Amino acid sequence: MLLVAITLTNNLATTYWEENLMRIPLFGRGKMDAAVDPVCSMDVNIKSPPGGTHQHGDQTYYFCGPGCRIAFSKEPEAYLSGEKKINM
Repeated sequence: MLLVAITLTNNLATTYWEENLMRIPLFGRGKMDAAVDPVCSMDVNIKSPPGGTHQHGDQTYYFCGPGCRIAFSKEPEAYLSGEKKINM
């Protein structure tokens, strides 16, 4: 059984839950600096990309996993043009 204490503040009902328990940090709430993996289109954290990076021309590309990085390194133009894409 869940008991909820209600207090009146400025004519608004505020529950104990909202005031106290909702302060727990949630995963994924913070903004991450992200790039899109050119192979599978997943968002990748550029501060610590799980698949590493690959330099092609003047651009650095970020990858969700080593498989995407290796595939891209073999045929970068095919992935950049959209000719090839891996669906995840």
